[in-house]
Amino acid sequence: MLLKLYDREKKALGYIKQYKDLKIESELSTGDKKLSFMLLQKQDIQEECYIETKTDRYVLKECNASSSKITDYVAVLDLEALEEPIEKYAATDATLQEAADMALVGSGWRAEVDEALVDKRRNANLVHTTILTVLKKLKTAFFAKLNLTR
Repeated sequence: MLLKLYDREKKALGYIKQYKDLKIESELSTGDKKLSFMLLQKQDIQEECYIETKTDRYVLKECNASSSKITDYVAVLDLEALEEPIEKYAATDATLQEAADMALVGSGWRAEVDEALVDKRRNANLVHTTILTVLKKLKTAFFAKLNLTR
């Protein structure tokens, strides 16, 4: 798997090719993901830069040199677009898919909902919030899992 590296301003820097022990871990309850790998040679990769896989983008949070030649890297799923503020969110008599789609407009993310929830309808009203908070409230209101993809 190729890992594309971006700086803090999201400008492409190139690819990370010679990594070892690549892991992508996903938290079932939240859908959060963590990417980790090792590099045998010291490289100038700084925290808060971005690493992109074929399906997701991550923010590098840790660079730990475990020896003079090995560095461990840990990155978390980039959810910055979901932290955008929403002044007012209102969904009336909406399915989970409709309500999630409404919250995600313009974010670059899409929601995938379990087909068993197609007929359930709820109301949701929030003010001074974020997209991510809306999605968490929707998951609670519908007692459902919500899968997000780009």
